[in-house]
Amino acid sequence: MRITVVLLVGILCGHIVSDGRAIAQEKRGVTLVTPFAPGERPTVANFYYDGRAIGSGREAFQEILGQVAKLPAGTSIVWGPNYARCGACSGREPACLPKHLHPDLWKELLEIVAERKLTLSSDYPGPSIGGKGSAKGGEFPTQVFAESPPADQTFASVLDWEIDLKIEYRNRHVITSNAVVLDRFNLDLHLQKLPEGSRVLVRLKADDDELRDGEAQRKYANRVYGEWPVALGSHLRRCNLTASLVAPAVLVPHLKDRTDAQLKVLSIDWKNFHGPGTPHGEVLYLVNGRYAGRGDQGIDQIISQIEKLEPGWKVQVPHYSLAGRYATERFSRDELRRRNEKLSHLVPFADRQKELIDKIISKTGEVIAGSKRGGTDGGTVLNWSGGDRYASRIASFGRIIYHDQTPKPTALKLAWTGYNAGQGRDRKLETSARYTVNDEEVGEGVEGFAKAMQRVEALPEGSVVQVKVCLRTSGPFRCPLIYSGQRHFERTGYEPYFGMFDWLIDVAEKRKLEIEWLPDEAGGCDDCELNK
Repeated sequence: MRITVVLLVGILCGHIVSDGRAIAQEKRGVTLVTPFAPGERPTVANFYYDGRAIGSGREAFQEILGQVAKLPAGTSIVWGPNYARCGACSGREPACLPKHLHPDLWKELLEIVAERKLTLSSDYPGPSIGGKGSAKGGEFPTQVFAESPPADQTFASVLDWEIDLKIEYRNRHVITSNAVVLDRFNLDLHLQKLPEGSRVLVRLKADDDELRDGEAQRKYANRVYGEWPVALGSHLRRCNLTASLVAPAVLVPHLKDRTDAQLKVLSIDWKNFHGPGTPHGEVLYLVNGRYAGRGDQGIDQIISQIEKLEPGWKVQVPHYSLAGRYATERFSRDELRRRNEKLSHLVPFADRQKELIDKIISKTGEVIAGSKRGGTDGGTVLNWSGGDRYASRIASFGRIIYHDQTPKPTALKLAWTGYNAGQGRDRKLETSARYTVNDEEVGEGVEGFAKAMQRVEALPEGSVVQVKVCLRTSGPFRCPLIYSGQRHFERTGYEPYFGMFDWLIDVAEKRKLEIEWLPDEAGGCDDCELNK
């Protein structure tokens, strides 16, 4: 069975990173990627430079060297995938593909790095560029047309997307332009060459047998929706592209149901949770990514927002589960199933679970289940993935003060004492930390942090607040974290308040405060799996 899809792609810009800023000479963090799958030994390398497909083979590498030679001193370059860092791979893969295929050019790269005082790090399976809060593009189309687009619209190109559900997942997507098949790399090249503001006509086709009744049509639409992020969404996002979809008329209502549902979901989440027994007053609640409050105050706020929902809205509540390599290597299939069954009933608001669920059902008719990774050992926020593990909140809000930058005069400095944030999975409970404001202790645990927040709230609008964080900003890096438009950095540990950044950011936004993140510049995190 094949699904053929054609899309309308609106190009917002020709050469833009995922948060909308043009790549400029002053940007001091770039990536060099030659992707290939485990087990392969490619004879030609496909080169990406800073998220853009450049080309294949020696000429592409030479073009990149020309760009590297213009980078300012101190620029961090992260290359990958470095298969020497893959413990589960076959070992037949070249550790460094560009060095394997073009050793003379790799030597030239090293010479440029040394001469220009750049830093060179590696990553596996990346490097990949993370999106920040402002990143747009790549979402499933919100415009879905029946049979054909409006007659007054013109198009520059056509993409045909076929999905063969009978073959292996990674290879089931066939995308063509003018009957020429585009693999993932050449699709990126194609999209990047389109003129700014151009649009591409794309149609979704399916056999009548696959659309024989409403249930079949719904399942078909769900398949298209589910395949979107891998087949096209990630490629569109790389250049900040938007898309519209043309589909058979019988499918349009089902596809629109999915896009409407995507837009009308109140998503509940929580942070700073460290497993069963966590006092409710320590848990922070979020609604659609925005801080709602902690403990009962947070639940009250959630219920208030649910009561105000208009018809058609749904509410999503996360369910814990164990997944991924860490879980499958540690537990048998039966043990994993047993643990996940138990975890699926775990929530931090047990005493108010019935009240909240009843309110959701009475207002929307059902509870939509989300997913959240559960913990297996140690009652810490880190082990329960209850905080800003990847420093995405740090990268998205405020300003990181890099090792070669000077902070502004500050009205308040937030830090901690009595806690080793550099420890990994065997760390102490985060509530044992004592918080300081301007080097003066204000209290321990969440209540101590609450007192610090009261001091922050009392500051005049526009004040600068400096917050100690566990980052290293001077390369090379063991476990680089890469965000679009942001200089590279890595984790050196996890702050005892890394599960409460949303609370701090909420206060800062309401009081119009300026946050400066002050890295501790300690050694890099040895356990790179914590950053993945």
